[in-house]
Amino acid sequence: MAALVAHIERRAVDGGRGAADPYVLRGLARHAARAGAPGIGMLRGLVERGGADTAPFLAQALHHFSARLGAEGDLDGALGAAQEALSLWEELERLSPGTHRAAVAGALRTVADRCAATGDRSGAVAPAREAVRIQQALVRSGADAALPDLASSLVALGHRVAGLGDHREALAYAQEAVGAFREFVARSPKAFRPGLAGALGNLAVHLGEVGQLRDAVPPAEEAVDIYRELAAQHPDEFLSELASAVLGLANCSSHLGAHTDALAHTEEAVRIQRGVAEHHPTVPRPGLAVSLHHLSVERAHAGDREGALASAQEAVGIYRTLAARHPAAFRPGLAGALGSLSDRLAEAGDRQGALAPAQECARLHAKLAVEDPEAFRADLALSLDTLANRTADAGDRATALAFAREAVRVQRELAAHHQAVSLPRLAGFLHNLASHLAAAGESAAALPHIEEAVGVYRQLVSQDPVPFRSEFATALNTLSTHRAYVGDVSGALDAAQEALVIHRDLAAWQPNVFRPDLATTLNNLGNHFNSIGDPEAGLRAAEEAVALYRELAAQNPAAYRPALAVALGSLAQNLADVGRPEKALPPAQEGARLLREIVVGQGEAFLPDLARSLHGLGRHLGLNHDDEGAVSTAKEAVVAYRTLALENPTAFENALISALTDLTQALVRIDDRASAVREFDEAVEAFASAHAPTARRLGVERSVFLLGCPGPRASTGVQALISFLDEDPAPDGGADVATVRARRALRAHGDAEAVRTMWEEETFTSAPAWLALSPETLDLVGSWMFAPNWPQSRDVWSRNADALSSEEAATALDELAYLDPRTAQLHAALRRAVLAHGVTAAYDPLILTEQLAEWVECADWAESRAFLQEHPRLLTTEPPQSTPLAHVAVLDVARTEGLDAAYRLVEDRDALQAYVERALAAEDSNALLHAAAVEGEVFDDKLSSLTHAQAGMVLAGAVDDVEPEDLATLVPRAPEVIRARLLREILALSSRHVHPHGETWLRIVQALSGAA
Repeated sequence: MAALVAHIERRAVDGGRGAADPYVLRGLARHAARAGAPGIGMLRGLVERGGADTAPFLAQALHHFSARLGAEGDLDGALGAAQEALSLWEELERLSPGTHRAAVAGALRTVADRCAATGDRSGAVAPAREAVRIQQALVRSGADAALPDLASSLVALGHRVAGLGDHREALAYAQEAVGAFREFVARSPKAFRPGLAGALGNLAVHLGEVGQLRDAVPPAEEAVDIYRELAAQHPDEFLSELASAVLGLANCSSHLGAHTDALAHTEEAVRIQRGVAEHHPTVPRPGLAVSLHHLSVERAHAGDREGALASAQEAVGIYRTLAARHPAAFRPGLAGALGSLSDRLAEAGDRQGALAPAQECARLHAKLAVEDPEAFRADLALSLDTLANRTADAGDRATALAFAREAVRVQRELAAHHQAVSLPRLAGFLHNLASHLAAAGESAAALPHIEEAVGVYRQLVSQDPVPFRSEFATALNTLSTHRAYVGDVSGALDAAQEALVIHRDLAAWQPNVFRPDLATTLNNLGNHFNSIGDPEAGLRAAEEAVALYRELAAQNPAAYRPALAVALGSLAQNLADVGRPEKALPPAQEGARLLREIVVGQGEAFLPDLARSLHGLGRHLGLNHDDEGAVSTAKEAVVAYRTLALENPTAFENALISALTDLTQALVRIDDRASAVREFDEAVEAFASAHAPTARRLGVERSVFLLGCPGPRASTGVQALISFLDEDPAPDGGADVATVRARRALRAHGDAEAVRTMWEEETFTSAPAWLALSPETLDLVGSWMFAPNWPQSRDVWSRNADALSSEEAATALDELAYLDPRTAQLHAALRRAVLAHGVTAAYDPLILTEQLAEWVECADWAESRAFLQEHPRLLTTEPPQSTPLAHVAVLDVARTEGLDAAYRLVEDRDALQAYVERALAAEDSNALLHAAAVEGEVFDDKLSSLTHAQAGMVLAGAVDDVEPEDLATLVPRAPEVIRARLLREILALSSRHVHPHGETWLRIVQALSGAA
């Protein structure tokens, strides 16, 4: 290197730089980069001695040196070298304008790449944009030679904006770059095919990210084909790119549900990356880590849990090494790998071990989301969802529920702006939230969430069945369970049968992936057939489920023995229901034995399953006339449920009462009522200080038990229930099932006159009206109160107006208020309104509000328009504050300009811009606010939305709520064409409206121009 520098300096003395050997000049920069810091130092000395004339050599060397440092893992050093090169080129351009613009653009692109590599995603966008701007200017000036560099810079800019979460803008750049490279390849294939392959790979990624999953496959396949040819000719240069392209194709296959193909592609990518790593053992291996992460997921889909876990562990190990050296660059990859490791550990049956990586994953994503919300909020939501599952597996259901709620909240916000990308994940999170609510004992609250999830999946499947059929079927299966929880047995069966059809198709297509889901659906379906009175069909489904689970448990005991045990319990129940109690006993005993072993070996996360199994086994022992065995097993079930209910009363209180009831009935069968009363007494005592509401319910159950005993115990039970109802105040504000239970027991008692007499003697008051309430009136008022919607509620009233107007109906409403206070109070007010003003006047506001909510939930704008045409009275309503602002805008414009004009705003971006221009010309603040809502919520144009919202507020005089500095954070992420248009708009508007808010206008202009 020293000899090369000396040669140049000697020739410069003799005849200038041009006298030097051209070979030396061409190779000087690369030789300096290979020599490392000493070589760069020698070139710096040459520049100091030779002046600006030799600076290009140093700039070029710094470019090559930056690439070398990046490949070796010195990311900060690589950035520093790239920035120094950029400074040199900018100075040369300043000294000789117009001669080094292409070099400046290239250096800007390199700086952008190096910034991104260090984890500075926001800092990478501005230089990438500037590189594209310079190269576009060069092309416009006639410099065709700049076209290939422009195409490469468009690919790079797509990378950078995608890193900030804007995949739609990235897609536009990728499409433009692919078009350009195709033209170049037609002229010179050898020179430009690598660029085309890279652009195609990026196009496939961005298409997938915006939800165009099928469209992503052809460019991914084409990229792989090109890289295969290139790698065959130049393996050292293109093997890594081939691995990345193959992995991209694997992701496309996986998104479409073709997991067998995805696994093969991912295994190939890992093989290639391992080969590259073996040839360069000292070079960091992020490509291998990414490929292993995806291999773990695909192996899990294929049922290879052991292999999946090994891949996940290796990926985490590599990412830890990388993140220790470069935290900003590799923390996101480490977080994702930890989330995958948590899933793999859980699938392998290590629920306790799965918690720690899930917690670390969530902590990392929380920090990343604080630093860059746009880029990492989706990852945060996913990690919260994973953490919810792991926390629940560890037994902390209350905390799990909080995590699941937060995951849904974050994902809902994301889906409002990125529907195609975020809706599938929102559906999954809603599904998960429903499961956690049910596990926490909130079955009624769970149902709307799983109904919403199924609705979203149905919409997605109608658009493209393959990618979402599995999730749709699983959600249907869960929906069936939750419908059964709330008593909708026929609805539960419908959902389970629909799920079964899909899961059978999927299991036939990919058995290793979908047989577990098929087994789960069959087990569920067996239970639902039982509930509707078709135990023979239930038995067939249960037998098939157990057979499948036996096969799965033989292959992977840790993962599938718990499910097998649960399925055995369901099979036992089906056998009992078809009149074969003696056949039911062996599977019930086997299931309980398995779960006892699992609880001993894997901790109390499976205690709820064991408790249910013991509860069922106790019943089967009783059916087989083994009353002593039934008592013993029922006691064990009660102990398990008592432990669970002491930790989580809401989730397990009902199950404890049911198990305790079964135990006392078994004790009655062996004529030991005294022990039955003691069991109640012990339970009440256990909860007296731990959870008073549960103790209160158990006390009522004790009295109800006495009510059914012969002799004086029955009178003691009546007296105790009357005393409870007279003296024990109901809880404030909430449902009171203890009071409902006590009242029903007294109404159902065989000697109604004795109950009335004792009430009057004990309370010194007349017997209450509810004591004589007929079951028919209660059922009628309940059907009115719990009608599915307001039109059906109105129809129930119209058919039964006399009965619902009666005083007995008012008493029934008071009674039902103990079950659902809010709904009862609402219907009591509605009843008064109907009696005072008539059915139409009372129901119309409720029906219109309900229809407005349905309109907002329409799947797309075409459906929205059709709904509004069918319900024109909605145009007369004032929407509540919770209504999305874009929908408020559509209603307002539809009132004044008609439906066609209103829906053009949400369907046609050009029409919306024309509306904006009219609003600006008219200085119409309300119209600008409407436009802002549509820009943000429909077209995801955040900068236009916030700019027009702030302009509208200034025009309206609401300047206290205007924060122009908020625009500054959006400007770097927006395309230049949008920023320039907004700047023109605001300058024109502010020049006409300077007073009295000139300072606010100036701050908005400064923010848009980047001077804030």
